[in-house]
Amino acid sequence: MADRVPVGCTFTAAEYRALTRIAAERSTPERPVQVHHLIEDLVVRALTRRPETPREVPAPAPAVEAPTRPEVPAEPAPATVAEEQKPKAHRGRPRTKVDRRLLRELHADGMTDSALAEAFGVCKETARAHRDALGLKPNTSRRHTSVDVDLLVKLHAQKLNDREIAAAMGIRRETVGDYRRERLNLPKNTATGRKRTKGVEAA
Repeated sequence: MADRVPVGCTFTAAEYRALTRIAAERSTPERPVQVHHLIEDLVVRALTRRPETPREVPAPAPAVEAPTRPEVPAEPAPATVAEEQKPKAHRGRPRTKVDRRLLRELHADGMTDSALAEAFGVCKETARAHRDALGLKPNTSRRHTSVDVDLLVKLHAQKLNDREIAAAMGIRRETVGDYRRERLNLPKNTATGRKRTKGVEAA
């Protein structure tokens, strides 16, 4: 058979024994099968087998997005009983810095809220708030004796300040301030720089 080409095959001993056993199992008295017959059958099958058409893989279905729900703002947590019963901050809490040690000393000296306010350069309500924070009771207007009101008014009209008026009349500056504010309702004069001696008489 001139159209056949001999091809040599090399097998391991184990492979050849396995092929021999398969050939013996397929052999019949009418048609004996040898190892080279098995190889020829494989060649025929390889040449006559139709190539398998690759199966088309269906494209994955597009993902369907679930409808999003609108975000609902979270409601604030209800206040607890302890928070409801918590006392609110005092609105009248003093914010202006005041030397409370000096305030305590001036209060002990009998100064009223108005005098304290003027001494620290704050309003009367701020002075009262600081006094309350120290747990001090308000001082009432002190009773002054032998105060020449007419002379005090005259000296005030001459633009003397409380310290100068007090030095001229021989009384305390706080006494002058109390009379000027609470009884006479006179404004405060700034320092004049003039020196007055004790016992100035009205002209």
